[in-house]
Amino acid sequence: MTVRKLTPVIALFLGACASAPTGPAVMVLPGAGKSFEQFQTDDAACRSWASQQAQTTSTDTPAQHRYDIAYTQCMYGKGHQIPALASPEPRPAPAIPPPAAQVVPDLRGTWTGTWAQRPMTLLLLKQEEFPVGSVYIGPWAPFAQRQLGLSGILTFTVRDEAISVNVRGRFAGSNGGRALVLEPLTANGQQIVLTRVERDYLSGVGTSRASWEPSGPVELVRRVGP
Repeated sequence: MTVRKLTPVIALFLGACASAPTGPAVMVLPGAGKSFEQFQTDDAACRSWASQQAQTTSTDTPAQHRYDIAYTQCMYGKGHQIPALASPEPRPAPAIPPPAAQVVPDLRGTWTGTWAQRPMTLLLLKQEEFPVGSVYIGPWAPFAQRQLGLSGILTFTVRDEAISVNVRGRFAGSNGGRALVLEPLTANGQQIVLTRVERDYLSGVGTSRASWEPSGPVELVRRVGP
């Protein structure tokens, strides 16, 4: 009787052990000036610490991922190398380009005009930088790149009816200049590429996979005042 009562508990324990990480799935190399013996000592300590973090952290993130993050943080903190960040030879720091906010006008506000000769309104609510294409060590992004983006609400006309959808925007290069790419959050594959981007004037072309939606030239002027 006693054995039968303990059997489910034992099975549960064995199931938990089977899913627990047994080691890191990331590569770490000895840091500069670190002996192999020191690397082994640090590796053992960081494996132990990562195992504890993977078991105690309450999150939906897979245990192996939590283990790898903790292990990488620990080894990096002890001075060892992460191959993704290692450079084959010392190189001078690259020149940092000026922030996009310095070369792109603030486009927030209400814009009115036409899309394929149909009435269109663009309300841009946010214009801010966000990280893209970063290399992460745990929660850190030491080589984070930043991109300027926008978000707001797009209203356009379909079959004499005004349709409003959320829209995201990003800046991209275009023939040596800068274009604004707007992507309405719909399932119809809409995209508006504005190649003339000025403080109070935008123009370009918008397309959509849906034949009933507008497709053609876009021209917008910022509304001033109420």
